[in-house]
This record gives sequence, C-alpha cells and structure tokens, in this order.
Amino acid sequence: MSNHLKLIRAFPKALLDDVLVISKYLESKKIKIHESSQCEVLIHHEHIVVPSRIYITQLQCIEFHNFSLTQRQILWCILTRHHNGFVRQRALERLLKTDLTSFMIPFIFQLLGEYVQEILEAIEPILDANNQGLFAAFMLQNPKYDQTTQSRIVSYWNEYYRIKYPNFNDFIGYKILNKLKSFVLS
Repeated sequence: MSNHLKLIRAFPKALLDDVLVISKYLESKKIKIHESSQCEVLIHHEHIVVPSRIYITQLQCIEFHNFSLTQRQILWCILTRHHNGFVRQRALERLLKTDLTSFMIPFIFQLLGEYVQEILEAIEPILDANNQGLFAAFMLQNPKYDQTTQSRIVSYWNEYYRIKYPNFNDFIGYKILNKLKSFVLS
C-alpha cells in the first residue's frame, strides 16, 4: 500500500481534500511509513488506521505557514507518529495549542501508550471538562484499544519509572488513568 493511501486512511473522509494536500507535501519530503503495527480505531463509527511510526527528515516549520489550520493540524497529527520522540513531543505541543477535534484524538491517545513521560505531562492538562466528550466518545467506540493503552501506561511505569516513582499513584500516568476512567463514568 502506498504512503499516500496510508495517510488518507488515517483520517476521516470529510478531511480528504486537506489530507491530500499534506500527503503531497510529505511525499515531496520522502516520508516513509512503517509497514506493521498500526492503530485501527473508529471515529464517529468511521474506520481509520493511524500509522505506528513515520520516518522523515526534519521539516522546517516555516513551510507550514502556507497551510490552513486544519492542514497544519493534520500535519502535526502525522508528526506525532515520528520515530524521534522529540519531534513527536513538539508536534503534540503545537497540536495542543489549537482547539481539539475528534480526528486528533486517536493520535493523542496513541501517545498515552508510549514511554515518554514528558509527552504524558503535556497531555495531562488537556484531559479536562472541555475535552472530556471527545475522549469519552473515542474510548467508548474503541474499548479494546482503550484497555490496551491503559495497560501500556502501567507497563511502561513498571519498566521505566518504578524506581523514580515507587508508588504508581505518584506517576503522571496514574493521574491520566483516573481522568480517563472518570470521563467514561460521567
């Protein structure tokens, strides 16, 4: 499957025109998308497939000013899948400065299941009443993925952060899990 088609499948059909613009841009930058282990989820009952990792050289943010806000949000979503954790974090930080919409949630949610504490710390503040509905809807439509992600948070704490945070309750992932659980229960 071509990279172009992989990117199209990562977003709802309503964003097709904007995704095509970003896909063409990323193709010109020689994007490579990892072949295996993709995140298959639903957004408003529409099946999407988020890449696990992308490989691309460093992009210059100055180039992004030619894109609409939605196109930049799509680009930042894609860059949250970058193989370099620092690039993922910068893309996430840019994305979080905008109003969240449902198409962004799978990309943000996927980051919750990774081992980078600084990324968890960037996400935790936006898990609030303003975004509760977006996250709750995503989790309710994707219960297996939700459970897998929550298990990964615990697993990564156990593997990488247990010495620094002997009590799981002190780890940022614990706060995130509590917020996510409260979203679904509300």
